[in-house]
This record gives sequence, C-alpha cells and structure tokens, in this order.
Amino acid sequence: MRRRVARAEFAAVSDPANLIPEQRVVDVWNEYVREIGAPEDALVTVAEVHNLRDGMYTGSQRMWGFGQSLWIIPGIYALDSNGKVAAGCRAIEALKVLHDMENSFISVKSARERVQKGVLVSDLLRQPQPEAAQPISTVVSLAQSPELDLISACARRYSEEHGQKAYKELMERLFQELFPAQ
Repeated sequence: MRRRVARAEFAAVSDPANLIPEQRVVDVWNEYVREIGAPEDALVTVAEVHNLRDGMYTGSQRMWGFGQSLWIIPGIYALDSNGKVAAGCRAIEALKVLHDMENSFISVKSARERVQKGVLVSDLLRQPQPEAAQPISTVVSLAQSPELDLISACARRYSEEHGQKAYKELMERLFQELFPAQ
C-alpha cells in the first residue's frame, strides 16, 4: 500500500496529468458509502468534493502559521496554474479528503451548501470586506449532531454484521480502485 501511495504521489508531483481525478475519489467514496449502508445523502458529487478540497486548502493556508502538522501543510494539495485547487488530487491529498469525509461528514454538508450557493471558501476570503463588516467566520454546532459520526457508525455496523475480514477486503478493493497498479 505504501509503495502504491508513494508511486502515485511521485507521479502526480512529476506531472499534473497523473493527478487522481476527483471523479475517481467520488466513485470510490460513493461505492464505500453504498457498501456500508450509509444514507443516500452521504453520496457526493465532483462539485462537492472540489468545494471541500478548496475549503481544506484555504483553511490549511490560514492555519499553517499557527502550528505545523502533516495534515495542514498547504503543499499537499494539487493546484492549477492559477494557484487554485486543481481538478485532481495528489495521493496524500486524496487520502486526507476521504479520511475527513468519513470522520467529519459535517464538512461535506458545508461544502454541499456552498455548492448550492455557487461559492468557494477561497473566493469568499478574497472578496474585499467593507471596513464596518465583520470578518468572515463559520459557526459549527457540534452538540449532538448525528452527522459527526454518521459514516463511522455505518462502518462499525458493517464490520459487526459482515466481520472484520469483509471490511478489510472492502477497504483493499477500494484502495486498489483509488490507486490502480501502474
């Protein structure tokens, strides 16, 4: 697994044509949530994943100066020639996106709302703010929200019903779809 991730990461950094298409990330995610029996609203679109990635990248740019962690390094994101999030992911980025969607599905819901409004986090932060305006902020209520553990709960149920071996086989199959042999 590590070799496949390393090869995919190197390939994407070496040539943007080797980025993992957002559609592949979406397909793998949607197959996962269908298999584990998650609700239909756990399915995502390319626009939602792109918007989510834009928010993650923008957030990492803003947070990087306050502390360093592998997961907030802005350099893990694939960018286009204009400095915006590209239409494809690097390997590490794809893993982070999938991890965050499973462990914080509320971020997907936020991206979904932004897609419906036709805005990206990066665009919101670039807009000039009138002097009297309040800074842009996001308030998230974490109390008793079923979205916080939605996917993880479905994954646990799947594992309990089908066994650890079946869950491991599912994860291996999805990993191979995300990182096909070169």
